[in-house]
Amino acid sequence: MDVGGNSLSALPDNLPATLKNLTAGLNELTSLPDRLPAGLETLDVSYNELTIMPERLPDSLHELIFHKNQLTELPEELPQGLEILGVSKNKLTRLPETLPEKLRKLYVDENRITDLPETLPPELKELDVRQNRLTALPEILPDGLKRLDVAFNRLTHLPERLPAGLKKLNVSVNQLTALPETLPSGLEVLNVEYNQLTTFPECIVSELHATIRADGNHLSERAIQRLQELMSADDYEGSRVMFSMGRPSTTRTIQPLHQAVRNWLPLHEAEKWRAFETKTNAEVFSAFLDYLLKTQNAKNPDVMAEVSALLMRLGDDDALREKAFAITIEATEKCEDRVTYTYHNIQCALQVYDIEKGDFDSRLSELIPLGREVFRLQQIEQIAQEKVKRMHLVDPIEVFLEYQNYLRDVFELKTVIKEMRFFSVSGITRADLQQAEERIKKAESASFRQWFARWDPWHKVRERIVPEVWNDIKERRADILESDEYKQRLREVVKSLKESGVQDVELSAQMGVFEEMDNRLPKSVTEKVLAEKGLEQLLNTPWKGKLEQ
Repeated sequence: MDVGGNSLSALPDNLPATLKNLTAGLNELTSLPDRLPAGLETLDVSYNELTIMPERLPDSLHELIFHKNQLTELPEELPQGLEILGVSKNKLTRLPETLPEKLRKLYVDENRITDLPETLPPELKELDVRQNRLTALPEILPDGLKRLDVAFNRLTHLPERLPAGLKKLNVSVNQLTALPETLPSGLEVLNVEYNQLTTFPECIVSELHATIRADGNHLSERAIQRLQELMSADDYEGSRVMFSMGRPSTTRTIQPLHQAVRNWLPLHEAEKWRAFETKTNAEVFSAFLDYLLKTQNAKNPDVMAEVSALLMRLGDDDALREKAFAITIEATEKCEDRVTYTYHNIQCALQVYDIEKGDFDSRLSELIPLGREVFRLQQIEQIAQEKVKRMHLVDPIEVFLEYQNYLRDVFELKTVIKEMRFFSVSGITRADLQQAEERIKKAESASFRQWFARWDPWHKVRERIVPEVWNDIKERRADILESDEYKQRLREVVKSLKESGVQDVELSAQMGVFEEMDNRLPKSVTEKVLAEKGLEQLLNTPWKGKLEQ
């Protein structure tokens, strides 16, 4: 039974005794019935206001999802048959000492947990404890663990022995000064970004076949040189290491925020920033402004004026300032490219913020080109990521920026700065850039209308300017399952899937057909709304499907 997204404040005490699956996310629940159906197998009540779990949960439960609630603790005894437990984005400070033996997946990211139980379930395959307050991990982790994410904690070291079958390990944004001499031989992804590493054990690089992300560390000149020597060998078949070619300084004095702002604004305007110096990430933003001032871009008067205007806005808008402070976290202790890339991200966030606030509700002719730029930037990022995967020693930010820089004028990317210091060293060829241009044009011709119709900022605009249209979509969505078209299409898909030997044919067909028909609703409604305002033609691509050769 799915009752999600209905603004429910409570569930009935007498739920059906035969109920197996219950989804009640995105409501306003503050409590659950004391007695849930004895045969309940899955329960998802994410995005509510729940402060406690029922003390006694059905023994039959094997999946329990409580993401984004207000939980401060979990019951000491959880159902022994539980296989999946998701309690991300709560206020937990600890976990029960004994977790269910059969637990395979545990998601407790974005809580306030300081320690993990010394003994974790033996069947555990995935463990996500990002953004907590851990200072150490248990010395012995489950042998079958495949994915471990402990990013954004306070770890100073890793266990000397990690599970032999570990495939993905994320320990970014911690305080590691060294890595174990050996890591699991089957490791595929290792993320150690934003730690305090000065070198890598050579065996990790040469003996593994992993993608290693090492940006934001303090790699010595010798360590970088040795990596380059290893990876430039003709017979090299080891890991692919990604990090910034511009080394961070080992020490840097961060000046008070209002002083950093003085470089961009008049004294009387900068003084108001004293009041923000205790806000979260204020020091990070101050460091970002300092780095930005030292980039080549800061020599451009237009960029200086643009940054000054941005700071004027941030000084008067608490919510926007909080967003900007958060975005700059990854720009500190970085090369010029990272600072430039972060500034691009702030500009994009600023546009989305203005759209969601309602500034473009009566300026739809300007909104559509903004959406088109976001679409193009997403395409560029996807292409850059694919390119990075084919390279060994690479700075991903250089790759992203070179694509953006080359395609800036072709696609009228107003949020992209023209200059970048490392333009010639990212390994992008002229053929790569020309292929990217053609691919983006093809993608835009084929799918921009559908993408824009499903773009979240446009949804918010549409709900404000034509609320009756949103209600119409919900009614038409509810009618899909009863329509003759759905039933006919379902029969066709079921037949096709059976011939292909697909398992769970009925369920796969139902989900696929519903999604196919549901995806058409936003597009048709968007085209209708814009046509009535005489703007539907703005969804057409400027090259009208004819690509440049």
